Amino acid sequence: MKPSPIASLLSAFLLVALVGCSRGQQPAPASSGAPGQPAAPAAQGQPAAPAGQAADAATQPSAAAGAQQPGGPAASPAGAGPTFNTAGPASPAAAAAGTAAAKPYAGGAPAPGAPATPSAPAPPPPPRTFTLAEDRPLAVKTVTEVSTKTAKPGDTFRAFLTGPISDGDWTIAPEGAEIVGVVQASDPGGRVKGLASLTVTLQSLQLADGSVVQLKTSSYSKTAKSGAKKDAAKIGIGTAAGAGVGAIVGGGKGAAIGAAVGGGGAAGATLATRGSPAVIAPGAAITFRLKEPVTVTKK
Repeated sequence: MKPSPIASLLSAFLLVALVGCSRGQQPAPASSGAPGQPAAPAAQGQPAAPAGQAADAATQPSAAAGAQQPGGPAASPAGAGPTFNTAGPASPAAAAAGTAAAKPYAGGAPAPGAPATPSAPAPPPPPRTFTLAEDRPLAVKTVTEVSTKTAKPGDTFRAFLTGPISDGDWTIAPEGAEIVGVVQASDPGGRVKGLASLTVTLQSLQLADGSVVQLKTSSYSKTAKSGAKKDAAKIGIGTAAGAGVGAIVGGGKGAAIGAAVGGGGAAGATLATRGSPAVIAPGAAITFRLKEPVTVTKK
C-alpha cells in the first residue's frame, strides 16, 4: 500500500525536529585538574547533564584530578589549578648556613639549646709565703763552746732560737729550732802585744717543716780579757826575788843588780806566754740581725 503524501510530510518533519533537539543538548565537558586536556566524553547511553549542573561541576575540582598521584603535583585549591614545587634543591650557601647554625658560636660558646659543657675546675690557690725582713732580730743561745784556742775561720758551731717565728696560725720556726753558725775570724793574739779575738755569724736555720734556709746576718765579736795585772804581778815577784838573791851575794850593790836581773827575767817569761783566749761559752745569749730578707713558702 503506498503511503499518503501527508504521512510522508509528517515523518520528515518529526525527523528534522529530533535532529535539532539532539544538537541543542550536547553534554558539557567534564572539569579536569589538568588544564589543556579535553574533557572525557560522556558514557554512551547516558543523558547529558543540564546546563546549570554542568556549570557547577566546572567550578569544583574533579575527584580524580584532586587526588595527588605518586610523583605528581600536589593538589591545589579549587579553581587554582595544580601547584608545582619550583624551589628546587637547596643551594650550597643555604646548606652551609644550616650547618653553621648547628655548630657552636665563635669563641667556643655552645649554640642555643645545646647541652652545656662542664666547666674546668678552679685552679688551686697560690702557696702561702712569708718573708723575714731585712734587719729582723734573731735571738739565739749557743750550744757548743767556741774558743780561739781551737777555732779556725770556717768552723761551725750550734745554737738554737730562743723564741718562735710565726705568721698568724702558721709557725714558721718554733722556739728551740736549730741554728748553725760559722766562725768568720779567730785571732789567738800576739806574743808581744794584742789580745785574742773571735768573730762569728749565723749560717742557716731549720724550719718547722724540716727544711733549712740559708741566712746572712750581722756578726758578733768577742775579745779576750786583758792580763796586764797578772803580768805586772809576775814581773814584780821576779824583781823582788832577784833583789834578795843579789843582797845575799854582794850586799847593796848586789841587791840592785839582782833586782834588775830578776825583773827582766820575769818580764821576758811573761811576754813569751800568750794571753787568755777569746771564748764564747755554751749558753751564751746573742742577738743577730738579718742582712738580707728571707722568703719562706709553706708546704
